[in-house]
Amino acid sequence: MDTVEREPWHLDKKVPLALIMTMALQTLGVIWWAASLSTRVEHQERQIVALTTSDAQAKQEARRIGEWLSRVDERIAAQTEMLRRVEVSLTARTQQQGNR
Repeated sequence: MDTVEREPWHLDKKVPLALIMTMALQTLGVIWWAASLSTRVEHQERQIVALTTSDAQAKQEARRIGEWLSRVDERIAAQTEMLRRVEVSLTARTQQQGNR
């Protein structure tokens, strides 16, 4: 069998410095991009929590307003019925006075 002697890894002098610099810059760019992406994700997570809380509060407020409107509607219905009775009563009195 062939026994090939393995040399430890080394950088050949044929590799241009521009390639090394380009790879280093790309690596730094990827790191910078990942850091900014992480920051944006954290910001979005905070906004999601705030919007979820706000949505829950808005739903609760909408329920309260719905209940309030229901009570107002009942009051208006009661007042309308009372006005109808007053009108009937006034019409009856007017007719009685007209018949005299």
